[in-house]
Amino acid sequence: MNAFMREFIKAAREAPRLFFLPLTGAIEAVRREVDDRRCGRDPEEPANARSHRGVHDSR
Repeated sequence: MNAFMREFIKAAREAPRLFFLPLTGAIEAVRREVDDRRCGRDPEEPANARSHRGVHDSR
């Protein structure tokens, strides 16, 4: 019974993290997108666009 109670308490402590993790991840993604737009960079474009598109493309 002691092991069950330990696992139950552990799960109860981790539940809020598991519940709010997608929400906090979404908030961070929106913040990054807003920062990218503020800096004038397209969020779909790679950070180092020249290495992916250009005359010296080695692919």
